[in-house]
Amino acid sequence: MVINEERNELILQSNNEFSPTMLDFEEKMMSVYHAVGLPIEDILAPVPERKKVFKNFIDVLEYMPEPQLESAHFITKFMTAASVGLFDSALNHLWVETIKQLKIRIQQYDIDYFFDVAIPSERREEFSTLEDLDKVQEVELLEGARKIELLSEKGYKQLDHIQFMLGYIERDSSNQAEISGTQLISMLEVCIREVITLEVPAATVQAQLLIRAIKEGLLSETHVINAISFIETIPTKLANVMAKGLYGLFLREDTVPHIGMNVKQLMPALWERIDAATRNEFATSYAIYMVNEDEEKAKLARSFISIVGGESYLPDNVRAYELKIALNQLLSMHRGTNNFYNEPQFARQVKRLVGDQKIPAQLDRDYVITIVDVFLTNGYGVCWSADPIYKELIERFNEAHAFIAVTSFNIERISNKLQHSMCEAKFKEMLEIVRMNATNPALLEFIETLQKHKGRLTNISKETKIKQQVEVLRIRYRM
Repeated sequence: MVINEERNELILQSNNEFSPTMLDFEEKMMSVYHAVGLPIEDILAPVPERKKVFKNFIDVLEYMPEPQLESAHFITKFMTAASVGLFDSALNHLWVETIKQLKIRIQQYDIDYFFDVAIPSERREEFSTLEDLDKVQEVELLEGARKIELLSEKGYKQLDHIQFMLGYIERDSSNQAEISGTQLISMLEVCIREVITLEVPAATVQAQLLIRAIKEGLLSETHVINAISFIETIPTKLANVMAKGLYGLFLREDTVPHIGMNVKQLMPALWERIDAATRNEFATSYAIYMVNEDEEKAKLARSFISIVGGESYLPDNVRAYELKIALNQLLSMHRGTNNFYNEPQFARQVKRLVGDQKIPAQLDRDYVITIVDVFLTNGYGVCWSADPIYKELIERFNEAHAFIAVTSFNIERISNKLQHSMCEAKFKEMLEIVRMNATNPALLEFIETLQKHKGRLTNISKETKIKQQVEVLRIRYRM
């Protein structure tokens, strides 16, 4: 806004005339208060500090567009309170308007989306209407606005400081003396620039439009392609927020079918853009729903995790439980009559649950022996669709897993399989895969011993030298 020279001159002139007027007003009023026995100490900010507010007033107004000034009652109240030395009152007027404007922006953005992001899942059902926005704590309001980028990181920190100062003054009104006139006018500037006149980033607006489109109807193929292209370019911070919004939509029990279908199409791409902390948050919420016996929410949360292939982010206790079931199912299919057809889907489920996370310690042996078992085949033929999955999982064995694998001939069901030439050949193939990734000299030496063994492997566990080497390795790996 361009302020003409006449207005500028008028305010500067008024500023010079305010000092004696302010002081005269203060002296007269305080004499009355003193006469009737009211406190007069630490009530008003000193006149020199009030002058600082007016001295910088013009510069701050330049951030306000002309049309907005006409309805900016809060600035009039702010300046009037500041002029009489009531800095705490001025700050309260400013803060009320700031929170009001922030709520208006949230309403214009997407109220459900805000609630999904800002409110913890255990309290989410308490918030659904515009009226419920008034129940949101100011701390949550600021944090939520920051998350959906209606506040910048810098603006959030500055508003957080203003909120702190308000609380500081509320605890003891005399604390307003610690706010200088320069600080007070700078707080006005912060609220104007970071909330009242702040432009929402283009990517945030586009994210808002996408969320709205997801809710309104089934996305067309072209819309999905364009949405995925947009998702692939957004920063992690915005991706985290969008993912939480979609998660909230997906878990809502009254969600219409097209929303679930839209989420299924977009969420895998969005999953690639979010950070590990957000992924863990989704997986943990599923565990919480299970513990709270919220079966419907747990079912939806688990379905969401399956859509994005996020099983490896499940908490260890949940993942151990599901991985154990998946291993048992895989083994059952492997031993069935139609294993070539049924086995691959269960192999893929195990792979999803393993992901790039550490195997729960209580499942180390069960996991390795099962993977070795199915990799060795049933002795009649290789399940070609599942075999690459088994190889990949074996390649990712750690040193302890490698020890369990190369000594698995001590397990009866494995030694029985080694009677078949195909199973024995696959065992040797497994040894080579493990050898390529092993680093411990003793383990490498033992693998070499097995590879050079001339006889059948089915009875190797009975040989004295092999027993001794296994015992040494057992102590090394504390097995």
